[in-house]
Amino acid sequence: MIRALMNILCLKQGETVLDPFIGSGTTALEAQLLGVNCVGIDVSPLCVMQSKVKTESIFALNKILQARDSIVSQTEFPLGKKMVKNLYEFIWKIGNPQVRDFYLMAYLVAVSDRELRGKDFNRPFHTNVQAMIGSISDLNEVVEELGIKPGRMDIRRGDC
Repeated sequence: MIRALMNILCLKQGETVLDPFIGSGTTALEAQLLGVNCVGIDVSPLCVMQSKVKTESIFALNKILQARDSIVSQTEFPLGKKMVKNLYEFIWKIGNPQVRDFYLMAYLVAVSDRELRGKDFNRPFHTNVQAMIGSISDLNEVVEELGIKPGRMDIRRGDC
């Protein structure tokens, strides 16, 4: 729907769209794929992080893949709450903010599944990491194959 609206508005590469309630970042992602710049604002730090992960991970895919083994190896055995906290601390020590936020997002979804649905932490974490890497890889492939110059994103926390 967002892509259709952008097409109806005849947004062109290099123009800018404002999303004052960025939420999960769908507008930003669609704008990025059209080569349209986006300024996104949200009061929720979680929404800001999720939007940034969606739009910035494409530029850090190789580093995300390089970090995967060391991060996933932290979850080889069923994790109790203390070990889940240790993983959180391990992720926070990652120097690259795009890589850190990518794995932090997967971590937060797995914690949510564990707390709300009573699921084991490890399986959702591994599933989330693989699904997220798959999405970013697909996005990267499309960008390269079609020669898309992604739009610039400026996503920040704020209260509109």
